[in-house]
Amino acid sequence: MKHLSYVIILFCCLFSTACFNAAAPNKGARLGTKIAFDYHPLTDDDIHYLSRFDIIVTHNIEKESVAKRLKVGGGKIFFYEWLSAFYYVDKPGVWERLAYKNREKWTLDPRESDPNPMGDKLHCKDFFYDMGDEDLIEHRVNYLVRQAKSHGYDGIFFDWGSGWHSLQEHGYTFLTEEFTRRHPEKRYNDGVNLLLRKLKEKGLFIIVNGGFRSENAELDRYADVDIVESMFTTEQCESSGTIHVQNEGLQKVCETSYNTLDRSLELAVRLPQKAVSANRDIRFLFLNYAFPYLRLIDRQKTVYEKASDRQAIYYSLAMSYLGNASGFTNGPDVSLKHVKDEVYFTSIGSASSDVLQPDESTALRYFTSGFVVATDKEKSFDINVPAGVTTILDMYNSSRIKAENGRVHITMKPQNYQSGATYPLGRIFLYEP
Repeated sequence: MKHLSYVIILFCCLFSTACFNAAAPNKGARLGTKIAFDYHPLTDDDIHYLSRFDIIVTHNIEKESVAKRLKVGGGKIFFYEWLSAFYYVDKPGVWERLAYKNREKWTLDPRESDPNPMGDKLHCKDFFYDMGDEDLIEHRVNYLVRQAKSHGYDGIFFDWGSGWHSLQEHGYTFLTEEFTRRHPEKRYNDGVNLLLRKLKEKGLFIIVNGGFRSENAELDRYADVDIVESMFTTEQCESSGTIHVQNEGLQKVCETSYNTLDRSLELAVRLPQKAVSANRDIRFLFLNYAFPYLRLIDRQKTVYEKASDRQAIYYSLAMSYLGNASGFTNGPDVSLKHVKDEVYFTSIGSASSDVLQPDESTALRYFTSGFVVATDKEKSFDINVPAGVTTILDMYNSSRIKAENGRVHITMKPQNYQSGATYPLGRIFLYEP
């Protein structure tokens, strides 16, 4: 996740066709799972907002009183766990002390002379688990189960959820070579799956980050949800300019970064299908990030205020729906800062068509309760609607559009970014009686 490494938008080969025919269209899969992340101290407003989601992921384990409030709406709560390693800090917890005591056997980098790539950034020591050691796995399962159940948590979110691939991706050959030397007859990911399976057997739910990236998506086998970050939007900022923000003074000008429509659409369709290939019941979440939108409120003094970047939120959610996945947009550093939106609490039903492309710059998909449109430019056009639909609700504009002769005329217009740049658009429309 964000505090461990920068996530860079994945740029893939362009994929353009008149209709995306996924191997398993999943037309009956209901997009009802609402999933949210927040790694910051929770305010009362945050707790109320999060309690409306089906799955809530916090970084640290919250107090029992807060956990109960988060679950008041019937949702499940998860805490963060770094799958591959742990940090050893000045005041270690119970688990860190135990793992450190057994580091010669339980970790792949027990020596002071071993590289410390992640710990160096935080001025502490990192230790990477030896997932070939079954004693480690047994003790870790027992500890994690106690942590979850004693605090009222339902499951665990595992970062670096692609296992062996995560180590290779970061270039940690000192770890992969040490594991191979110790366990020439074992596979690292078999140990990871043993950990996940045992946790499932103890009644915990599992979310992994990037399980689809493991070989044949094998680390999705025991997961309830797989997530991927920053495929559609993210909050990388390279601007050197400043702007006057109300109540904050001069601030660095940062805008949400968008992936292109073609690349987003290819990812939206392909990645959930990789997870489904290993686990037909798995749910998939596209987790994106956005900077606050800078809205001009005093033209004479050139003063702006921070608001939700609704174009980014709707684009990311629309792309997620096009891929039969859930979607959520966080603010910087996995926060709820300027990203709360009511759109997550509406239901668009089940997919009733494949992804259609009326033209090269537009993607459309129908659902039982509405339809989703994404485009890379400002556009007005007509959309066919099912017989009996007389009105649709444009969620973005909170407006109603009448259907005439089985068609509705929609207009998609981008918001004005401070830089003057234009970005892709996504909209969600619901049928009304």
